[in-house]
Parts: sequence; structure tokens; C-alpha cells
Amino acid sequence: MKVFLAITSCLLIGAFGKLNDRGVKLPTACEVCNSALVDSYGLPNKKIPYAESYVFYVTLKFFSEMRLTEIMEDPDLCTRMLQYRVHKERKDSTRFQKSRPQTFETLQKLIEQGVDVKVDIPPALWDNPSVEITVLRQQCEKLVYDYERWIEEWFYDRHGEASLSDFLCRKHVLNDMPAGTLSVNVPISKHK
Repeated sequence: MKVFLAITSCLLIGAFGKLNDRGVKLPTACEVCNSALVDSYGLPNKKIPYAESYVFYVTLKFFSEMRLTEIMEDPDLCTRMLQYRVHKERKDSTRFQKSRPQTFETLQKLIEQGVDVKVDIPPALWDNPSVEITVLRQQCEKLVYDYERWIEEWFYDRHGEASLSDFLCRKHVLNDMPAGTLSVNVPISKHK
């Protein structure tokens, strides 16, 4: 099984993350794990202590079976990835953010000032999900399906030992392979 996971991880890393001839750089396995799962699950990307009574209460509530069921059965779990935009000016996993890229913000300001801006992409399509974002969503769904057992194990038993990124991404998805983007702090957005 470990050999299969290692081969799968290599294929994911090899197939994704390369720049093609049209300037599309698909998300790497690290980026999918870090950006998609940690953000989508809304789970803390840190160890959860049990020491203080208030923290213990919050931990019990946060890690209840009902909460896990809500998270895992949420139809929008990976669909939320379609709200992301690619910031091509960034080179790490922070290139996937919900904010509009700086380039498009600048172009929008120029258009509002009356400047005639000619771009290959019509302004109506600026906020539509790109290929990278669509692949990010698809890979998120694949991770949720393929690693459901490990997510449940972390949720119930291991959340005090390691962060979700370390336990799921580093140890299981990437199988102790180099995980460059996992060390990047990705801002966790709040979902309603």
C-alpha cells in the first residue's frame, strides 16, 4: 500500500505543478492539500491542546462526530475552491486565494478611469474560475474520497499530536516526500 501511495504521490507531483505551453501551472499535490483541504475543512492547522478547561470544552465541541459529518457531507466542501483566483505573480501556495489578483484589480481601476484596456480575456470572464482552479477543485474531491479514513483518524485521534497538514499531507498524501509548499503559511479564510 505504501508503495502505491508513493507512486501516486510522484505521479501527482509530476503531472501537476508543471507549466504548460499556454502558461497554465496546475496545482501540485502540496498546494491541493494545503490550500484546498486545510481551508475547506475549516479545521485548525495546528495541534489542539487539552490542558485548559475552556480549550477542552471547545475541543470536544469542535471534534464531535456531528461536526465531522457536517464537514464531510458538505456538498460545497470542494466546490468552494471555485471561489479562488490564481495570483500568477506569486510562486508559492499563496497563489490560490479568494481575493482578486492584483493584475486584475489594477486593470479594473484603469477601466474605471476611462483607459482603453486591451486584454486577451474579456472583463466579463475575469472572475470565472480558471483551469488551475477547476483542477484544484477536482483534486480536492479526489483527496477527500481517497483519504477519508486518514481525515477521520486525525479528527478523532491525532489532532493533539500533529496539524492536519503534517498528518494528512506530509505523512499520507505526500508520503514523507519533499513538501515545499506545506511550510508556507496560507491564510485560512472564514466561511459562513
